[in-house]
Amino acid sequence: MLEYPLLGVIVNPDNTIQAAGGFIIQALPGTSAEIIEEIEKRLEKIQTISTMVRDGLTPEEILR
Repeated sequence: MLEYPLLGVIVNPDNTIQAAGGFIIQALPGTSAEIIEEIEKRLEKIQTISTMVRDGLTPEEILR
């Protein structure tokens, strides 16, 4: 079963947190192998979640 916890934190030199974020993707029973493969391909191409949060992307923009 597909499970991807994608988490990230960008820490400043003074040890404060600049950006942090994450999401979990879990395939439901019955999800086709083709769908899982497509999701995996797309995950390989995205920026780190913390970079997207730092850059001000909304949750909706991250999902797109």
